[in-house]
Amino acid sequence: MAKNRFLFFVLALKLSYGFSQSNYYFVQFKDKDYSVSPKDFLSQKAIQRRQRQHIQYDSSDYPVDNEYIFNIKKYSYINIKFVSKWQNGLLIQCRKETAQSIENENFVKEVRNLDAIRNSNSEKQATLGVAENLALSYGNSLVQIQNLGVDVMHEEGITGKGVYVAVFDGGFRNANTSTSLSHLFSQNRIKYTANLVDTLSVFDKAVHGTNVLSCLAGYAPGNLIGTGFDVDIALLISEDVSSERLIEEYNWLRAAEIADSLGVDIISSSLGYNTFDVASENHTLNQLDGNTSIITKAANMAAQKGILVVSSGGNNYSDPQWRNIVFPNDAIGVLAVGAANADGTRASFSAIGPTADGRVKPDVVALGVGVVTNSSGSYFSGSSGTSYSAPLVAGLAAGLWQLDTTLTNMQLLEVIKQSANKFYNQDNQTGAGIPNYSVAYQLIQNCRRVECQLLSGISMYPNPVSDMITFDFGSRNSELNSDYQLFDVSGQEIMAGIGGNIGNQNFKLDLSSLQSGVYFLKVDQKIHKIVKL
Repeated sequence: MAKNRFLFFVLALKLSYGFSQSNYYFVQFKDKDYSVSPKDFLSQKAIQRRQRQHIQYDSSDYPVDNEYIFNIKKYSYINIKFVSKWQNGLLIQCRKETAQSIENENFVKEVRNLDAIRNSNSEKQATLGVAENLALSYGNSLVQIQNLGVDVMHEEGITGKGVYVAVFDGGFRNANTSTSLSHLFSQNRIKYTANLVDTLSVFDKAVHGTNVLSCLAGYAPGNLIGTGFDVDIALLISEDVSSERLIEEYNWLRAAEIADSLGVDIISSSLGYNTFDVASENHTLNQLDGNTSIITKAANMAAQKGILVVSSGGNNYSDPQWRNIVFPNDAIGVLAVGAANADGTRASFSAIGPTADGRVKPDVVALGVGVVTNSSGSYFSGSSGTSYSAPLVAGLAAGLWQLDTTLTNMQLLEVIKQSANKFYNQDNQTGAGIPNYSVAYQLIQNCRRVECQLLSGISMYPNPVSDMITFDFGSRNSELNSDYQLFDVSGQEIMAGIGGNIGNQNFKLDLSSLQSGVYFLKVDQKIHKIVKL
């Protein structure tokens, strides 16, 4: 027995040494196994979300080839952290020589060295952490509710019921004992939890996410009411508060894939990245183009799956080197939320736009100064930061989706933007301004009465689109075709032609050659916005 214990000790020592000399790498494969069905890897809610929004399965829905994973596992001193079907690869921990050998495998497309560091012991705030804390009296959450017109929404019985929201953050310490969140536990509305950073419970990590969650789903009458207090919740830790590392963007990717598989409707993320503890990992401002960083690609993919991604814009305006929004707020499919003062002006810390390709950011703003939060027990305080603006808007979005479940995620994003008080006078300080429930409600009602498909009976999907977009002409006479024209944001015609349901087949338009960005498609004298990923 003593000998066995000694052998175990030696083995553990070898493994410890092997991993102490290792880095994190992302291994991307060349192809996939298409012999299985994507439906086998998605929840019923995820399948229903795709069906509701006419989203077809594509290569990103298929799993990573098990044979490739098996071959990678054969290498010594290798630790597979997670598998990503969206990026078709593995995040692994191994030594440099092993990574070089893996890169020579004929099924491997690329091996990226994430150059992670793992020896920082000091706890840091998440990138979009608390900017300041002010003591507030109880009951002041009415300010943040009225700011968005959500008091009217609640009076009409719209509280986000039935909508599934995933909150991505650095920890939810004390959430299970916080007064305003107790209803989530007693009513069994915490549907899923996962810590993608270490082995601790999500309720034992940083408190930042608890404050965020209380803005969205808190319910403590007389103290704090969240904007969407009846939503179902998934809590996922992707942020490592002990250091700032590129690997956290891969954690966010993993969290988004999990959210998709669970059938989540909305992601509320109060995390953002631009610079890291290792300078070689830093992003540059010209990468804010909507499709470069890994977290931006993940957010775009989540949007393509029908999820509304609501993201905090960033608290970094005081940094003269980087006053712009942080990633993934440059993503085409993200609703980037900045922070505003009570009068609607930009909060002093709130990051600005534009993106590198000239798009206005943030998209909207919400109250971000003196927001009432509940961090533990019956302790309520005022907190400031874009971290709290985003969940406030996410709760509004949940209510609007409860109001009309036929909306696609991108239609909902547009409704929220068009309901804002500066929609026709947007700028890179506050975007379209502050959204308003009553205006959004009217927009949805008008859509229902007039042309809910926006294109005189013609629907298009998916939108955002990565390659092929489908025109569904419904039951319209198959002999009736339509002229179409596609324009870029400057008004220049990109392509034109004739489309229709010829031979009872839906017409498809190949947009794969276009650069990522916003385009406008004119069909039957109606103009529709297309987002190209």
